[in-house]
Amino acid sequence: MDNNSNGASEPLPRTLSEQAARFAELQHENFNLKMRVSYLEDKLLSLGNGVTALASDELEAEVIRLRRAVDERDHQLAEQNASIARGNQAIDALTEQLRESQAAIPQVGEVGQTSLALQNAVEAAQRRVYELEEEVETLHQELQESQIAHQRDVGTSEQWKQCYQETLEYLKREGVRALHEVKHLRDLNNSKDNMLTRSRELLEDARRQKRQQGSEYITRLKRFSEEAKRLGEQEERLHAKYQADYARLESNWMDDQTGLVAQNTFFRDEIATLRSELGLKEFSIKAKY
Repeated sequence: MDNNSNGASEPLPRTLSEQAARFAELQHENFNLKMRVSYLEDKLLSLGNGVTALASDELEAEVIRLRRAVDERDHQLAEQNASIARGNQAIDALTEQLRESQAAIPQVGEVGQTSLALQNAVEAAQRRVYELEEEVETLHQELQESQIAHQRDVGTSEQWKQCYQETLEYLKREGVRALHEVKHLRDLNNSKDNMLTRSRELLEDARRQKRQQGSEYITRLKRFSEEAKRLGEQEERLHAKYQADYARLESNWMDDQTGLVAQNTFFRDEIATLRSELGLKEFSIKAKY
């Protein structure tokens, strides 16, 4: 990460080994980037049931876009790799030609040619050397531009990695939030289930009590009905006895009244007789005196 972010300030590699090492480093970073995409896809699949449908679609679209970008970078790296290989081959060929030209200068002197021919050969060799140096410089500039493009791509890769990291963090947050929400819903559902179970138990207890109370009420009602029937029968018996007693008493009373009337008549007759006798006695006494 740090090497990628500081790549723009580092001196560009000049030797072939440095260029190869730098390119290998870029390939390694690109490989890490693809591994991050694969990990992000796996994470998206593992958390697919925990995020919302909208977030899942957005993340899937983002992963597809980033994968396309990585594939495009792979293609660019392959083209730049071929360009660097061709440049390295050209540099090697020009360097070899330069060494041969520089080595040709003492060889011309050794064969004993004239100084003019030697001078011409030297000048031609120097011109060739200058041309080769210019070509080498041009190739180095092309390589530098290619490496600058690489570094720019690396900066873009850093942005992509940052985007991956933010997306992953978002996935984690959404996953944790979804897990908490699921736990809350499960707890709420369990609470509702417990309340429903308790309500069913209370309802069953109430029904059982009602059945028991109804059974007791029916038993008491039957007992009251039997008691009322018994009391009714007793009342009928008492009423019949009362009627019989009343009739007997009334008959006795009438008999008593008849006897009293006869007795009263007898007493009145006796009184009348006594009064008559008393009157006769008083009259007799008065007659004597």
